[in-house]
Amino acid sequence: MTTIRRDRNQRQSDGHEVCLRASPIAWFLGNREVGPNCRSALESARRCSAALPPTEQVRLVSRAKALNMGEVRIKVTLTNPLEEMLIRRNRFGAEQPHVYEADAMVDSGAIRTVVPAHVLQALELQISRQEVAEYADGRKDVVGLSEPLKITIMGRDTVDEALVLGDEVLIGQTVLEKLDLLVDCARQRVVPNPAHPDQPVSKVK
Repeated sequence: MTTIRRDRNQRQSDGHEVCLRASPIAWFLGNREVGPNCRSALESARRCSAALPPTEQVRLVSRAKALNMGEVRIKVTLTNPLEEMLIRRNRFGAEQPHVYEADAMVDSGAIRTVVPAHVLQALELQISRQEVAEYADGRKDVVGLSEPLKITIMGRDTVDEALVLGDEVLIGQTVLEKLDLLVDCARQRVVPNPAHPDQPVSKVK
């Protein structure tokens, strides 16, 4: 186990303690000081994540959001849409497409949805191209972008691409808007838009 050390004499000007060792995730989860000296768990996590590899950074910031405003998770079904289309046309050998069910974290602060590499493999999908992603600390990196996958939440579905990163499924703002779903942080749940409770409605300019 890595020992986490904090220098109590070394602080930044706004009162946040500086993470000095290579495992700010362990520091943060072991020291949830969200009080006068810490503006928010999320801001602390972002400040502590600069030296982390992408996978740990995603995990830290997501966990911080959960601690700061309540973790919002939802059951999600991911499907290979190409196989589904071929089955409808009787051009696919199997009777069912590849499907992956996940207990996903909802991250309304993220634009794109994120899926781990092992989920993409389970769906028999591939990375279509590389895309530049910006992390919480402003650092940018080139990551894989998946082939289109079908995302089903609460009986509503859409097809979208996803960043291939991390170790859990994260649902971003783009999918929420396409499905006309809202995040109720106070009750830690996802709900249909009250204006369109029966089905999603897409806005057209």
